[in-house]
Amino acid sequence: MIQQILFILVTIIAVWYAYKQYARIWKNIKLGKPVTLKGDKSQRWRNVFLVALGQKKMFKKWIPGLFHFFIYSAFLITQIELIEIFVDGIFGTHRPFASMLGG
Repeated sequence: MIQQILFILVTIIAVWYAYKQYARIWKNIKLGKPVTLKGDKSQRWRNVFLVALGQKKMFKKWIPGLFHFFIYSAFLITQIELIEIFVDGIFGTHRPFASMLGG
């Protein structure tokens, strides 16, 4: 029981600290001047998805694109593991998603 309380306490402190840092960054971003966007909105969104999410440069050469996919997949798996760590830390269970993930 003490482990769960300590975990929750440390998590609250970490989230509070992260919030303070994000708020500081957001405040600095808001110092910028507003910009009027020109052009087709759908084309801008397409560009956002290709550059930011799809990594447009990776489509030109398939080998780096394949490796990028592997790294991205590994990142998603570690995020699932992070959720499991939080559930384990709060509820005191061990590997609660193991049966669903085949572990």
